[in-house]
Amino acid sequence: MNLPVKAPCTNEKNLIKIFLDGLEIFVELSGDQMASPLFIDILVKSRKSPSKTFQLINDHVLNKIEQLCSSVQGCQGVSLVCGVLRPKVVENLLLCKHRKDQTVLLDDLKQELRGANLDPTYEHPWLEVQEVLEGDDDYLRASTEGSVMSLLGEKDLQDVWQRRQNELMELQVHFNASSATKDEDYEDAQGS
Repeated sequence: MNLPVKAPCTNEKNLIKIFLDGLEIFVELSGDQMASPLFIDILVKSRKSPSKTFQLINDHVLNKIEQLCSSVQGCQGVSLVCGVLRPKVVENLLLCKHRKDQTVLLDDLKQELRGANLDPTYEHPWLEVQEVLEGDDDYLRASTEGSVMSLLGEKDLQDVWQRRQNELMELQVHFNASSATKDEDYEDAQGS
């Protein structure tokens, strides 16, 4: 992966840690080669705004992975499926075996937001994590943690709003066509 600047990074078995422009990025190969498919988790810790963080991750990580997957030297035929990890899972850097049910696909999250009528206070329900957190006698309980809008990047939010606008326009066209038909039927009935 070619980064735009020389970013300090460390490599361990199945894990790359990158420190880039104020972000801590953990790229981890996860899954069990024998029992389940392999996948890549990208965990990011940042003090930047969510929109700036999303932009940096898109530009310097996700786009590079997509380019690699589609290149001749890469993994042609592999598709990149994006999901969002529960924020507290990232904050606590839980092991990958505890993260797998703490992810929601990006498309599913956008669908949830549309289903909630774009309510800015809507929160995704997360499952309980069965791992005791270090220094804590409690489990990471099932809960909601912040608005779905805070989990989506600017581009994804624009996509949600655009789809909703398209749905409303289609509904308006359908309503106008239905209304025009009823008006014609009424006029025909009056003329008889």
